[in-house]
Amino acid sequence: MDVPLPLAGETGPLPQRRLSVPPFDAPPTPEEFDRAVAQCAAQTGEGPLWAGALTSMASGRAALLGCREPVWCTFLCDEEGRTPTGTDVLAALIVMEGMGCAAFGLEGEDPLVLAEQYERIAPYATVPLVWPASLPRPELELAPGSALADPDVIPCASGTEARFLTPDVDVGETLRCGPDLVEEILESEDTRGALKIAVLEEDDLWALADAQYVVRDALCIVSDVPELLERSLRYYQGRAFWDGTEDLEDDFLSRLSRRYGLILL
Repeated sequence: MDVPLPLAGETGPLPQRRLSVPPFDAPPTPEEFDRAVAQCAAQTGEGPLWAGALTSMASGRAALLGCREPVWCTFLCDEEGRTPTGTDVLAALIVMEGMGCAAFGLEGEDPLVLAEQYERIAPYATVPLVWPASLPRPELELAPGSALADPDVIPCASGTEARFLTPDVDVGETLRCGPDLVEEILESEDTRGALKIAVLEEDDLWALADAQYVVRDALCIVSDVPELLERSLRYYQGRAFWDGTEDLEDDFLSRLSRRYGLILL
């Protein structure tokens, strides 16, 4: 097993085993995602694990939700900074570090391409970065976490795109999960930089899961039902935020932040 090499930050013990993570070409159904999480959970044991050659956000999230051990996540990356399924690797970093990955890295054939992408994503990194062991390492100018010193830069992500919030972001009108949800999301995109979708009953949960493939902006999920909010965060393959408009327990929201990377404004 060609374990990635530490590049920036203290990684701790190296992974001893590589996870077999189901790939996804598109956002999975809730049932498919639950099966992937269970498949990852069945491989847990002792010591850090490596989820490598990831191509989608859903695969990385399944690994992190399924495993108790620290997980290193590395994503395939092309010259455009995207995985084979079109996910921006900066978005992948934002989601994976929000969910507590132990280290993050990129994989590809050209070390110069990877170097350029590492320099792009490093300012938003709060976890150690790792480099493919099989490739020579070019000179890099990394500034891990430097962009996060600005309180007006709050990283967020859809299932494919990196987005950035400010503390006073205006999310506009709340969308309801009706039969026209996809059309309403498309009409709202790029008007404010953020969406707000209400999940108030069971059917809303499935509607959001089905429609998430069109979400490109930062997403605020709102619900006054704790169970529905948590399940929405489980199946939404990005990193959502909470704007505080509903009265839920602080301890509950903090747990969602740790487990799913929920951003609390």
